[in-house]
Amino acid sequence: MNIFFPIHTFYPSQTGGPCNSVYAITKELSLLGHKIYILTTNIGIEKNKVKLNKFYKNKAGITYYDDSLSYLKWLKLMIYLLKRVDAIHITSVFSPFSVFCFLITVIFFPHKKIILSPRGELSEKALIYNQKKKKYVLKMYKFFRKNIYFHATCEEEKNEVKFIFPDNEVEIIPNYLILNPRENIQKKKNFLYLGRIHHKKSIHKIIEGFNKSQYFRNSDFVFNIVGIPEEKGQEYYEGLIDLVNKFKLEHKIHFLGFKEGRDKEIIFAESYFMMMLSENENFGNVVVESLNQGTPVISSKGAPWEILEKENAGYFIENSPEEIAKYIDKCIVLNTQDYNQMCQNAYNLSKNKFDIQNRIVDWEIFYQKVIND
Repeated sequence: MNIFFPIHTFYPSQTGGPCNSVYAITKELSLLGHKIYILTTNIGIEKNKVKLNKFYKNKAGITYYDDSLSYLKWLKLMIYLLKRVDAIHITSVFSPFSVFCFLITVIFFPHKKIILSPRGELSEKALIYNQKKKKYVLKMYKFFRKNIYFHATCEEEKNEVKFIFPDNEVEIIPNYLILNPRENIQKKKNFLYLGRIHHKKSIHKIIEGFNKSQYFRNSDFVFNIVGIPEEKGQEYYEGLIDLVNKFKLEHKIHFLGFKEGRDKEIIFAESYFMMMLSENENFGNVVVESLNQGTPVISSKGAPWEILEKENAGYFIENSPEEIAKYIDKCIVLNTQDYNQMCQNAYNLSKNKFDIQNRIVDWEIFYQKVIND
């Protein structure tokens, strides 16, 4: 199979979950002998870390990192690549880069099959922003819907796609990741949030939950917030600092900035629980990364993580400050034997359900089905 992935940001960039989940797919497919082409930018990548403006083969396939952001250049590159592939996999609905790539495909290569991963962009809560622009973009996709095959990461996202595109096929495949070795590190009494500093992540509700907790303030536990705000999120970030000061929790809640590589793995491994309590998530790669280091997760019901409670690898809760406080207290008083079992269950869950090396066959079957249809 020959598959083309145009993606606005890509590994080693860490500007979003798809950077890693798409990298995992392309790397494993490439190792299995499939021809993979990636067209991307150098956004979020340190200078001199990758070769720019030339095709070169790496573990993920044949990658082109472009620093010009020139649509004319992308047009030429896309036409060159589309002639050589069986299908194109687009990983965003509304980004200008994805819309451009989609239009080039349907105009110049109308017979090519298109896989489209919405990545949560078709949820009701996501569609309330920039409604006018999104309305016209969705009309465009509907007009050319014949060759689109959708990928969803969970049943809820499938339903969101079907609500807008009732006649299109939707395949559910969770995000499978390349899992790093488990760190042999002693646990600390640290709760952890790791991810973007953004209002939809409900970090303010988590802070309010710690303030309402019966036991947190007088315990040895702390709450570490790892991440940095986007340019538009600076005001929210400053509001979080003000909230911590208001509750007089400066000595208990720490902002640690951005972590990557082994530093990120270590902070997952040494934490007691990881918290992802977003308003909505179509998946949440950080949950898998945390589980892989044997750290249980508290997830909101706005994300597809019911399996945490089924596997006794964490908690699946409403993201109100009162409910968050209740489960913070539950974690603090959890006995050692039960906690250790939860840690082992967390690790087992990540390996059995979300290791790309064990599950790449799911993607091979899906791509082959699309190509042969």
